[in-house]
Amino acid sequence: MTVVETKKVAGNFVDEEIRELIKCERMKRGWSYEELGKRLGVSASYIFRLEKGQRQNPSTKVLKALCELFDIDPGRVLLMEPHVLTIKGKTINMDVIHETFELILNMDVDKTSEVLVLLERINAIQNS
Repeated sequence: MTVVETKKVAGNFVDEEIRELIKCERMKRGWSYEELGKRLGVSASYIFRLEKGQRQNPSTKVLKALCELFDIDPGRVLLMEPHVLTIKGKTINMDVIHETFELILNMDVDKTSEVLVLLERINAIQNS
């Protein structure tokens, strides 16, 4: 995985590149915060705060919807994401999340050994 430095305002706030992408794509279409919010199923305030860097990183669901709506390769957005994710006060390196996700995508659930590797990975994340 390519390491990309992020320009974060604070620990887990939206990366500047993602903010600019959202704003640029919204403005290119002439959409208001309200219009983009409706299309994504979120409030205008949510969009405003994302663009201004006042909102924590959008959920995977919102990022996926943005990629589909703006016809953007999700891989491009993944390279923009911060390198850590904070959930319930626990900080997890994004490389670990990507590796685990790759493991899930490629695993054969009928092979006990592969399921055990996944369980070990999850346990390591929970105990880190």
